[in-house]
Amino acid sequence: MAGKEPGKGVPYRLTPRAESDLEEIWLYTFKTWSPQQADRYHNDIVDRLACCARQSAERH
Repeated sequence: MAGKEPGKGVPYRLTPRAESDLEEIWLYTFKTWSPQQADRYHNDIVDRLACCARQSAERH
């Protein structure tokens, strides 16, 4: 999975293991709570990844 923060253009790439972990988190949350909560967690994690990518780019 590759992504970038909307409007910032800072790309990042997840390893296959990280992609799998993210999917497992979504599935567990979906089964345990709700699809809405799973989406919220997923979006929060992706937002944090974009933030980390942006901060890393700013340091280099």
